[in-house]
Amino acid sequence: MLAQRQEKSQNKFYLSIRNNRLVQSSKEKVDLEWVEVKVVNPATKEEITKYYKYYDSAEGKPINLEWYSKEGTPFSGYRLELQDEESGEIYNIDFATSAYKAMNKFLTVAENIDWNQNLKLVVFPSAVKTKEGEMVKNADGSQKYETAVVFYQDGEVVKRRYTNENPCPVQPKKTKGGKWSFDDYNDYLMERVSEIIATNFNKESEPVTAEHDSSDLPF
Repeated sequence: MLAQRQEKSQNKFYLSIRNNRLVQSSKEKVDLEWVEVKVVNPATKEEITKYYKYYDSAEGKPINLEWYSKEGTPFSGYRLELQDEESGEIYNIDFATSAYKAMNKFLTVAENIDWNQNLKLVVFPSAVKTKEGEMVKNADGSQKYETAVVFYQDGEVVKRRYTNENPCPVQPKKTKGGKWSFDDYNDYLMERVSEIIATNFNKESEPVTAEHDSSDLPF
């Protein structure tokens, strides 16, 4: 996948997961493949026009992984950089805490990724179904979709680290109100990712200020 080049970065392209797809955002329409969307700035509540270009996948060798925090906004998450070894282009992909499905998938497979090998990320809309296999509809009767994220290495799907046969040492807990709390579970997985960052990328997992401009904000 080759992302559309933008003037401010000669070889780095900022991608995020929005609308159940991998998206590149711009303030201006670059060509016919860019789709106009109306979004609301969460800080100002102002409706603005942006342009999205959708991609099915991104692939490259992992060259950086870090926790980010966007100054002046509530947005934070993990930033993964994949470099295409042929073109040299870098795909900067955000797994935002606000995009729960994508973030959760990343946390559950991170320990099974070989961080020294090529990694492929595929994002697509998946139809929501009930436990009985029936399709879930939106209020207007249309099919409801959620974000599906799949990681591949050597042509094989990267599987979850913890399963029923190999349970996570820290399990989700049921609260007094009967709801499930995943706070301790997620904290444990994030600690494992911090170890991955320290071991494979020689840095502490401390929040960093994002370099993105306003066109890259995840809304």
